[in-house]
Parts: sequence; C-alpha cells; structure tokens
Amino acid sequence: MRAPLRLSAVRVYVSAQNLLTFTRYTGLDPEQGTNSNSLGDGVRATGIDFGTYPSSRVFTVGLNAGF
Repeated sequence: MRAPLRLSAVRVYVSAQNLLTFTRYTGLDPEQGTNSNSLGDGVRATGIDFGTYPSSRVFTVGLNAGF
C-alpha cells in the first residue's frame, strides 16, 4: 500500500490587466490603434478612431502545488 501524497507547497496567484479606464472619451477605446486603416494613410491616420475594438480585459488565475 502506498503512502498518501503530502502537499509541501501551494501558491495561488491572480492577475488582471486593463480593468478600468478613466476618460471622457466617448468612443470605444481612448488608445485607438495608430497607422491602421484600409486607405493606407499611415501616420496621417494617427489619432483617428476607425471603430477598432477596445483593449481586452485579461484575467489570469492559477494554482501551483508541490508534492
């Protein structure tokens, strides 16, 4: 019969990115992409909102266990 496994270390972690944005900007993303439109305007298009998707919120949760 085998002995039961003993837990020697446990680490729990939580991380989040892009949780809150404080701005008076009425569009989807105040940090809109630069140099990206289908017209090829390049630098001239900087700061123009082309309706891009906003930055994603990212949540990471993990558990490390050592036996």
